[in-house]
Amino acid sequence: MTKPVIRVLWTFNLIGMMALPLPGYAHEGMTHDAPPISAADTDISATQGEVRKINLEQGTITLRHGDIKNLGMPGMTMVFVARDKAMLHGLAEGDQVVFRAERLNGVLMVIAIQKQGAASSSSNPAP
Repeated sequence: MTKPVIRVLWTFNLIGMMALPLPGYAHEGMTHDAPPISAADTDISATQGEVRKINLEQGTITLRHGDIKNLGMPGMTMVFVARDKAMLHGLAEGDQVVFRAERLNGVLMVIAIQKQGAASSSSNPAP
């Protein structure tokens, strides 16, 4: 066999070996316990904000917000699409809110929002 053929066969053999599961003893003595998480770390996607404008017809909300950690976005004022237009009912300009935003299909979307200090909410921001 030629050197290039041997290299190709050796590479496929190596890749095939890496795909094999590890034997049971390889996991012996390992635990799946996660390190303790503080309450502040439990919901990195909840963000404080202030409602600046609501467009019920388009289903958008303009929020002045702090850092959105799960999106790696600094605080600013911007327009979000509401996942459900109904979550915008009961909100007004100037309301202080806690919200959760995600990038879904390339669109920045509010998937949950709650008025600060309100007993009821449009949607629960907890994950």
